[in-house]
Amino acid sequence: MYTEYADALGFLPPVNVFDQTKKSAPEPVQQDVLKQAGIPLDFPVWLPFAAKEYQISKDPKDYILAPVISIPAGLPNRNGVAFPLATLLEWNVDHGMQAYRTFVGKPMFIEHNNSDHTKAIGVIVDAAMRPVRTHGQGKQWKLIKLAAIDRNKGYEVADPILSGDLNTYSMGAYVESYSCGYCGSPMGLCSHINKRNLKDFYVNNGRLVFRQVHGIVGFEFSVVKVPAFTPAASNLTFSL
Repeated sequence: MYTEYADALGFLPPVNVFDQTKKSAPEPVQQDVLKQAGIPLDFPVWLPFAAKEYQISKDPKDYILAPVISIPAGLPNRNGVAFPLATLLEWNVDHGMQAYRTFVGKPMFIEHNNSDHTKAIGVIVDAAMRPVRTHGQGKQWKLIKLAAIDRNKGYEVADPILSGDLNTYSMGAYVESYSCGYCGSPMGLCSHINKRNLKDFYVNNGRLVFRQVHGIVGFEFSVVKVPAFTPAASNLTFSL
């Protein structure tokens, strides 16, 4: 089992749930408010159980929610790793869901400080695959996550996220295996990539050599100030 990280970018203004609900009846959070904000209606139901484990607030009104483009499927990041669409869509028998949805309910951290889940500052509320409308002729897809940050525990990043000064993230996933993005062979069965150098990323005969991941399970999502993947900090990513 390997660990991989991929940078991400918030692409819509974050939602301050408190602002959405402060004029409404305080308990429970109204369903129409959640629906208008694009928040899954079951979020308030399972949040208290997640909050107990992650030591975050159990009150939905304490959160800001940020829609984030996690990765464009199949395109390698600067680490030379790509998450193919087929890998993201494949069924995970152990989790009883498609691979991309294994991120839902996983904790959020600052700068991948993920060794202790009680240090979490939030949780991933939802995940979805959406087609890229401006590129790829309908064949390119992207993974979008809805990130929830506890404004009290994650206070150092909450205000910068709300103001738009901070909108860079990074996801963490466990990976079972790799294949070569150049020739398609499993890792170890070609000369392009190898187990001793998991940073293989170069041009060969005008084509990129990179690793494709297989058998992924999401385990965390982080707010990062300096992403490793340069396009994650670029407005160009908005067009995805």
